[in-house]
Formats: sequence, structure tokens, C-alpha cells
Amino acid sequence: RFLPLALLAPTLILIGLAGLGSTISLMHTPCYVIGGLVASACLLLAVMTSLHHRNQDRQTPLKKKLAAFQAELRKTNPKPRSCEKGPGRALSIGQILDLHEFFHGFILARSMYYMEPNIIKPLTEHYKLSYAEVAGPTPVEWFLSHFWGHAFTSTCSALEKLGKSKSVAGAGAGEDRWRCVAVW
Repeated sequence: RFLPLALLAPTLILIGLAGLGSTISLMHTPCYVIGGLVASACLLLAVMTSLHHRNQDRQTPLKKKLAAFQAELRKTNPKPRSCEKGPGRALSIGQILDLHEFFHGFILARSMYYMEPNIIKPLTEHYKLSYAEVAGPTPVEWFLSHFWGHAFTSTCSALEKLGKSKSVAGAGAGEDRWRCVAVW
């Protein structure tokens, strides 16, 4: 945010000095000194611009994880599309837990107030869809309400307990059918 100002300020100062120097006390300064100052300012500007662009393109660990998770979402839902708001736009407990498990190193004890701008929005903004639509909506089985300020890890733990307690009848041995319970 502050880098453009950091690039602009030295350039303007040196240009101002050069302009001022032509009319006041720098009149007796040789042209090669003023030219050197301007050239130095231009070189500094070029180096800082190059560093700025290189830093913008650098993949942070979170950006790398987001790209990897986005690829996983595309495997399960290759063509996300809008659906009507309501009970047809729910997430399975498994989808929520997969999100948590994938990003647990970034989430830690944080809440949805961290999740939304740092994880959910980057995953959905390209599509301009909800996370349920991007991940693949599921018809709702249970309506749950939660507080965004609550630790997301605790919410996931509660969802896991709910899912296991409402396990789908007839699940075979070793099957995690409870992960398919859809919540909204």
C-alpha cells in the first residue's frame, strides 16, 4: 500500500531539487552533478519498481494452499454454477471438515472473521458464487446456526460430533457416512 508513495516521493523530491536548482543556489552546481542525482533517482525507482513487481508475483504459503485447494474443488465440482438460495444450497459436514483440515495450519484458533476474507473469499471471488456453490451444493438435512466469532476449529468439532450422532443408518463397517450429513 505504501510502496507507490515510497517510489514517488524520492522521484518528486529530486525533480523538485533539479527544478529548484536551476533557479536558486544550485545554479552554480555543475550539470553533471544534477544529472547524476536525477540518474540515481531513476535507477532507484527502477530497482524499487522491480522489487515491488517481484513481491506481488510471489506465492505466499497461503496463496499456494488456496491454489491447491481450488484444484481439489475443481475435481469434485468442475463447473460451479449458481443455485437458488435455500435448502438446496447446503454443505455436507465432510465438505466443511475437508476445508478445515486443508487450512488448519492457517486457521489455528481463528474464527470465520479470519476465514471469510482470507480463505472463503479467495476461493469464491473468481466465480462470484457462495462457497457451497463452488464446493458443490447438497440438499440440507439439518439447519444449524453458529456465531462467526466462535473458533472455526470448535465449530468443526461440534459438527463432527453431530454427524457421528446422526450417522446414516446402514453404513458399512469403516464407512464415514456421517460426513455426508448436509448442514445449512
